[in-house]
Amino acid sequence: MTDKQINGTKSEILAQYYLINKGYWVSKPINDFLEYDFIADDNEGHIHRVQVKTIYFDNSKQRWIASCVTSHRRSEGIVNKKYSINSFDYGLFICKECNAAYFIPIDLITERRGITFYPDGKNIPTSSRYENFEKYKDTIL
Repeated sequence: MTDKQINGTKSEILAQYYLINKGYWVSKPINDFLEYDFIADDNEGHIHRVQVKTIYFDNSKQRWIASCVTSHRRSEGIVNKKYSINSFDYGLFICKECNAAYFIPIDLITERRGITFYPDGKNIPTSSRYENFEKYKDTIL
């Protein structure tokens, strides 16, 4: 198992823990061929497909970021594909180091390659070009 896979597994477990503490029931698909990681049932009859992404600190850019693409191994190598509106219902972005979770609707994620986060509250973008995702921030534990 690679470090990336280990970090992804940790984020997924923390995401499930976070949602269970919020009162959701979490169900995991049998296979890993879907564009979402698990289902979250809010106990009011709403089922949500959730894709978990790990937030990491990019030393070269000096900021917290997360990828918004799905990667598939093909004969021509690894292919990255942006998510579509039908890929899942919510992205749950996890920053283990910051104890932060961002539960973001798919319509704000589609057609992006990545998202920048400001879990320490600094440098929140003021340009209307950029969505302020900090309004979706919550603590994991």
